[in-house]
Amino acid sequence: MKKFLLSLSGILIIIAIFTVWFLNHGNDVYNRHKKYRQTFGIIQFETLNHTLSDSDKEKAEPIFDLVKSAILYSGSKEDCKFEEPLVSLCRFTDDYNYTRNESDVSLVTYKQINKVGYLWIKYTRECFDANGENVNGAWDILCLIKVKNNDGNFVIEDVIETP
Repeated sequence: MKKFLLSLSGILIIIAIFTVWFLNHGNDVYNRHKKYRQTFGIIQFETLNHTLSDSDKEKAEPIFDLVKSAILYSGSKEDCKFEEPLVSLCRFTDDYNYTRNESDVSLVTYKQINKVGYLWIKYTRECFDANGENVNGAWDILCLIKVKNNDGNFVIEDVIETP
């Protein structure tokens, strides 16, 4: 009986260790943003846990460059060449009356499943007026850009940001 109880307790300890590991798996960005799983969609959110390979980075680069240029855009709505949904990442001088846009955009990961790609980025943006006063800002924003691959041509379908 004693051997049975020791074996059972050993098995329970192993199950507890695997349970804790399973609940805490994920990269740092994934773990810090778990509270936003509903915002991004539970299945889409799981793509954030993907480790970025060189091949993924190469596939994501043209999309990332386009997204980055939308975040860095400084100009009026009228002059903006971006279309929805990318235009949602732009800050317009006519809305915020700024003269300088300082932004930092980084690629977190990219995961492609069949013909749909999930590009994850983080960005910080500060817009300053002529006096150097901050008139608008967003810090450490996690953003998912959902991309559809149409025979080698990527079409951005959706942009979802943390609130």
